[in-house]
Amino acid sequence: MNDPSGHVHFLRAPLTRRLLGTAVALGAKSGTTDDVRDTWCAGVTPQYALGVWIGDPQGVQSVPADLYRDQAACRELGLLRELPHTVTALEVPAGITRVGGVAVPAPGADVRNPVLPSPDR
Repeated sequence: MNDPSGHVHFLRAPLTRRLLGTAVALGAKSGTTDDVRDTWCAGVTPQYALGVWIGDPQGVQSVPADLYRDQAACRELGLLRELPHTVTALEVPAGITRVGGVAVPAPGADVRNPVLPSPDR
């Protein structure tokens, strides 16, 4: 979830909401395809999730450089804060701790990926 040390300032809650204690936590991850034809951003609050993809479905046109540079896909995630929230915080899962606002495995935590069921089941 977002933190004062976050580098994408437009995803931060407005100052008034932060001062009043009414800001909703918002986490985001952005990316692009290897050939920079598409750009995307996914965001999550304690209650909602939203993904935004910008690209050409046929894969012919590349995303204009200014859309990628300005993180246009991520700018839409601010809409998540405007939705009504009855859940404003999440419990930190067991085995996870925060270091500088970033969620990381706690020392000694078993963080192996789950084993997927075999296709024959």
